[in-house]
Amino acid sequence: MKLGKGLAMLLRYCCPVRGDWRPSISGLQLGTLDQLDANTLESPFTEEEVFNALLSCNGDKAPGLDGLFMAFWQFAWDFMKADVLCFFKEFYENGNLYKWLVKVLANRLKKVVGKVISKAQGAFVEGRQILDAVLIANEAIDSTLKNNESAILCKLGHREGL
Repeated sequence: MKLGKGLAMLLRYCCPVRGDWRPSISGLQLGTLDQLDANTLESPFTEEEVFNALLSCNGDKAPGLDGLFMAFWQFAWDFMKADVLCFFKEFYENGNLYKWLVKVLANRLKKVVGKVISKAQGAFVEGRQILDAVLIANEAIDSTLKNNESAILCKLGHREGL
């Protein structure tokens, strides 16, 4: 017996209630940012937030492409602070150049990411769509309702490791 047929039989057995229920998003409250929060995200980087981010990094992790451990940057902060803050200021003021750099890096990564990401991953990989699983679930529900069958819809999340 194919898995799909067995699952359908299980769902019919476990859910004998029939009805015309459809999921709805009416009344869904979507969060928004107030103007102060939006302005905070768009404000220049402060020395305090750059330094705090540096301190939150584990200094003993593998070095970056420059060969330097984060511990070096933490130790040399007083000496390197001006150059680092200049880098963050340049990034803030010339974001378009960095958007271009990020796009180049993303395009490079796209070429290989499919080789290391599980085939079950349904999103964020070229050729895979985040809504595929939603559409499949919707088709299963529609088919069950159209055939006037009972079913149980079971959502298994990533937190459970399934």
